[in-house]
Amino acid sequence: MTAEQLPLGLDEGSGGAGAPAFVTPMRAQPVAEPFDSPDYLFETRWGGIRALVAIAGGGVRLHSRRLGDLTSRFPELRLLAYAAAEQPLLLDGEIVIVDERGHPQFDTPQWRLRLVDEQLIAAEALRHPACFLASDLLYRGQRWLLRDPLQRRKRQLAEALHQSDCLYLAEYFEAEGRALYEAAVESQLEGILAKPRDGLYTPGGFGGGWLAVGRERETLVVGGCSMQIAGGRRTMDLLLGGYDASGRLIFVSAVQPPDDDALQADLLRVLNALQVDQPPFAETPPYIGFWVRPELVVSVSFNRRSGKPTFERVRLDVPPDECLLAADAPLPARPSREERPRLTMLTTMALPLDISSEPAPPRPALRLLDDAS
Repeated sequence: MTAEQLPLGLDEGSGGAGAPAFVTPMRAQPVAEPFDSPDYLFETRWGGIRALVAIAGGGVRLHSRRLGDLTSRFPELRLLAYAAAEQPLLLDGEIVIVDERGHPQFDTPQWRLRLVDEQLIAAEALRHPACFLASDLLYRGQRWLLRDPLQRRKRQLAEALHQSDCLYLAEYFEAEGRALYEAAVESQLEGILAKPRDGLYTPGGFGGGWLAVGRERETLVVGGCSMQIAGGRRTMDLLLGGYDASGRLIFVSAVQPPDDDALQADLLRVLNALQVDQPPFAETPPYIGFWVRPELVVSVSFNRRSGKPTFERVRLDVPPDECLLAADAPLPARPSREERPRLTMLTTMALPLDISSEPAPPRPALRLLDDAS
């Protein structure tokens, strides 16, 4: 739905009687460096699944821009209806799963997205219950709030909800973005969002001036894959890129997934189904390999000193066109000859992203917060 269609009002089929229609979530433009400003409100990015939640008539519907209806994947979030002081409402925020210490479990919600069997989903909901972190209010009662300033929407959000085990209000801070960014990096979170305090909500676009700050961790799209054999070992490189302001896919880096045969086999099978003849990058990176349609998104972290990337996880929930390069970020350095793979190997089979068999627990190699303390 576009902004021009919003006056059409209510969609009876989107979440119960009188439920507001879903809109395309507003987007944030990435920037490389944190900043302070009295004109902005700053929030932490928890690395959850971006979703809109419609609450109306005692019912709850969850919607993702890329994956569509998520309601059946997170049945425990139907309890959000009891956290609403009034209905109908349309919320913007993140679906998050945390451990007993309150640390976000980044892989667990992504694993949930791969399940289709109702019994397996119900078991996961009991074992690792999700919560919703509400950061914005788009519709309240019988009125759209998209043209209200962010500060006013935040106040109304606090009035319309009461916190529960499955719902929390996203905490925000005024003016001091640098300190919050350092705290987010220290806590191994995704980074921060900077939002103009008087900004409006622009569905699907950047018109509200939101900025995403997080150079240490990025979501990038896979544009190719290369294999090499050195010292009797086979290693795998994913060739990653991001889109610049003109819509070109720019090669950023190659990253090796964890040394996990099952994971690498899964990745190869998926990428094999996406193979194309021509590289999707604006400038072909100097690697021997095969090229794929830029559809598979992964999250990587960058060492603050060396700039070298580390693979974290596949992001099924992030659309490829949201893998944007920060306008103020330096162009990536081209790899040296010693870093280029020597030999291509490819033995793959197609693998669907959805599975219905009993899942294995998330692999330790993919856990970001492996804190034994």
